Amino acid sequence: MHRHDSNKGMPLDLTKHQIVYLLLASLSPNENSQDFETRVQESLNELQAQGEILAGTRNRYCIAPPSVVLAKQENCLLFRGDRTYLQLAHDILQSQYDSQNPLQINVDLQNLSGSKEALRKVGIRLLTADESVEHLSYPCKPKGERSSSWSTNPFFINWGKGKSVR
Repeated sequence: MHRHDSNKGMPLDLTKHQIVYLLLASLSPNENSQDFETRVQESLNELQAQGEILAGTRNRYCIAPPSVVLAKQENCLLFRGDRTYLQLAHDILQSQYDSQNPLQINVDLQNLSGSKEALRKVGIRLLTADESVEHLSYPCKPKGERSSSWSTNPFFINWGKGKSVR
């Protein structure tokens, strides 16, 4: 249900309104639907923070692509994204499913390149910390400051008598 008909590898995006409507339709008559949309928004924010879903423009959401991230400080792999791939990741990496922490994959990290290739073949990315931040944009000045007609920062202008605004 959450995949495009023409390309099953691409997640289908839904608006928040569609998500709320689907969930409301699945509620039993005796369940409280008061503040339901607020609770849905809180849940969407939590899922996004956990890496389960991606938020797009205009309140559109889709399931995150499956990926496994190397957590060096914990000496293990952490699964993120579409959980339908979770058991497949455990099977390919020959790790034991831990019901206490199902997203943690405990494997021998010595053969990382072989694991990366095996996961790639089934559509799961294996990322290191360096690779996961590689595509982030560089920090820059806020847009308002970039488009300002001031040539210098007004808080550092010498306003006379050797004093600045600060």
